[in-house]
Amino acid sequence: MRTISLIFLIISFCVPTFANADITSTFDTDLEGWTVEGANYIHRDYGGNPDGHMDIKDNSAKLNHVLAPEETYNYGNLSSYNGGILSFDVRLTSPSPSNYSDFRYGKVTITGSTGVAWIDLINTPSASWTTYTTSLTSTAWNVTGNWADILSDITKISIVLDEGTRGNSSGFDNFAIKATVVPEPISYILFLAGGAALGFRRYTKKKSIN
Repeated sequence: MRTISLIFLIISFCVPTFANADITSTFDTDLEGWTVEGANYIHRDYGGNPDGHMDIKDNSAKLNHVLAPEETYNYGNLSSYNGGILSFDVRLTSPSPSNYSDFRYGKVTITGSTGVAWIDLINTPSASWTTYTTSLTSTAWNVTGNWADILSDITKISIVLDEGTRGNSSGFDNFAIKATVVPEPISYILFLAGGAALGFRRYTKKKSIN
């Protein structure tokens, strides 16, 4: 019985825990601090993916920018999320979807005090809710400056949801930043636990003989 308890104790120490909670905006009840430059925007408690979402209607010939609140990027410091995942859901409600790559639709920009990182995440928007995902790594983004320094002192995260002309409408939902942890292979954990348990049994047997 003692041996089994020891195995479970060792496994509990070996299995990794997530040090960072996921940062999410689901827009279920309100806009959660999100704003938009260059467009009208409101919260709708229906029609999202699912439930509520941000409804954006362009009112300018200039590109609009969806702006994240400070708490969404951990008040300026996402260093502990380096190597994690950034994702969000978007649908283009009007006009009909086409290739907007020349107009930077879906361009995500992380602005830091010492540099900028950006990525064109949406090439062809869809009329249906679609999840767009990218890794938070320097190799995935176009970086001016030092990637680690940018993540450590973020001043703004913005997303372009505009095809370059006045009159388009988009939905925005389920923004998330998640940390990733690579777990130890279970076979390796069991190997360590088994070895420790065997050693413990030999120790107790030797002690009882003496």
